[in-house]
Amino acid sequence: MTAQTAQYAASRAGAGAAAHLHTLAAALGAIALGALLLAGVALAHSAVLHDSAHDARHGISVPCH
Repeated sequence: MTAQTAQYAASRAGAGAAAHLHTLAAALGAIALGALLLAGVALAHSAVLHDSAHDARHGISVPCH
């Protein structure tokens, strides 16, 4: 393998790792945002918002009573 080929392979491996890290960060951010939205709606004083969160909890098999 030439020096150029080795350098190209190393740069491609680094780019793939960066893409995976970006994807992981985006997925964790989406999960955190969803959890915060669900918790915020569940604790809302509006009956409609609270009932929607209540139904969502039952929809994912999370007991709440």
